[in-house]
Amino acid sequence: MKNKKIIIFSILLVGLICLSVQSGWCVDAVQNAVQNTAALPADIPMKTDSMKSVFMKFALTMVGVFVSLFVIWAGLNIFKKFTTKLPKEKTDRPTSDLDSPKTTDEAIVFFINKNRLK
Repeated sequence: MKNKKIIIFSILLVGLICLSVQSGWCVDAVQNAVQNTAALPADIPMKTDSMKSVFMKFALTMVGVFVSLFVIWAGLNIFKKFTTKLPKEKTDRPTSDLDSPKTTDEAIVFFINKNRLK
């Protein structure tokens, strides 16, 4: 159990390191993008992501998650109501097949009656 925890922790650590290093892999692309923005005309404003716009994107994403959660929940509840309200059929079949024999003699007679060769 202890080895399993160590393995999981090391996998998480390696994954975290890989994710943090990945941002350094695109330094050249960011520098090229910054150099290319200097060539824009002065009348075209550059769009910057402020903390407010990042928060709004996150909030809209969470609203979408909750809306889809509600739609799935409502759909499953409606499906459950349609599938579980089936009328129960009452059958008048004898219940002797389902009853277990009370004595050894009844068990032997039941076994012989059920297993007759045809």
